[in-house]
Amino acid sequence: MVRGLLGGGEPAAIDPVDPTSDPDELVSRYLATHPVRKVQLGAGLTQLDGWLATDVSPRRDDVLAVDATRLLPFPDASIDYIGAEHVIEHVRYRAGQRLLRHCLRALRPGGVLRVATPDLARLVAAYRGEEGEEGRRFVELMGRRYLRGREDPVGVLNLAMRAWGHQYLYDEPALRALLTEAGFTDLTRCAFGESGDPELRDVERHGVETGIPREVVHFETMVLEATKPR
Repeated sequence: MVRGLLGGGEPAAIDPVDPTSDPDELVSRYLATHPVRKVQLGAGLTQLDGWLATDVSPRRDDVLAVDATRLLPFPDASIDYIGAEHVIEHVRYRAGQRLLRHCLRALRPGGVLRVATPDLARLVAAYRGEEGEEGRRFVELMGRRYLRGREDPVGVLNLAMRAWGHQYLYDEPALRALLTEAGFTDLTRCAFGESGDPELRDVERHGVETGIPREVVHFETMVLEATKPR
């Protein structure tokens, strides 16, 4: 199995945490000390400044263990922003439905979920040779890193579908439908690292810790922001 592309970069700790701390205490302390509450799902080794980092298998003592497909350990309507970067593709479709419903419950009215995930439509277009120089470069870089230098569109598409624990990839219409079904509104596609909300700009860190070229991550990633109705 190819090593995962989760996480990214030097962590920016928000609050030093005793590794023996009770998770409920960590959540309570974060909520009490942050007027703007921001939660990272699937943070890996990344910790954004001012965000509470969570992961299903934490690799840092100050990352909260959370399985977002089961329950988010936050009171109803208590969180302003949730970031899920390269997370939803790692769970099956039904689990993805649950994840989005849990996010909706935890967000305050008007709160925003930002989802970044591989764009199946663009990956298929790259396989077909329909993405021009960007697509060719993506296939080249992926092949160089993971396929012993072979520029193999079939191999690259299979990596995207099957490697790193991927379970279900979405195109934009499918992800929009899932978010709408969960109860989100005002769905907006954003460029990588960009947002109309300053709190959500430059939050993507996918692949930094493993040295994945940024142009690879930019090419494959689609970003949607979705709002909980007021």
